[in-house]
Amino acid sequence: MIDTSQIVELDRYPIADINAPTTRRLVNACRQELDEFALCTLPGYIRPEILPKLVAEVRKHHRYCIYG
Repeated sequence: MIDTSQIVELDRYPIADINAPTTRRLVNACRQELDEFALCTLPGYIRPEILPKLVAEVRKHHRYCIYG
């Protein structure tokens, strides 16, 4: 099983402790961006070294997705 820290850049996006002040600031910034633009971008959220493995997983399972 992959640990969250292997996928998410936790130093840049500290999501491990939802009650931490840094996490609350991140959540508030994302909400503000959602309100303003109807989307939120998180550059560098996914660690680049894990991307090939994630892409392989998506390719393996994408046929089971429902697109609406």
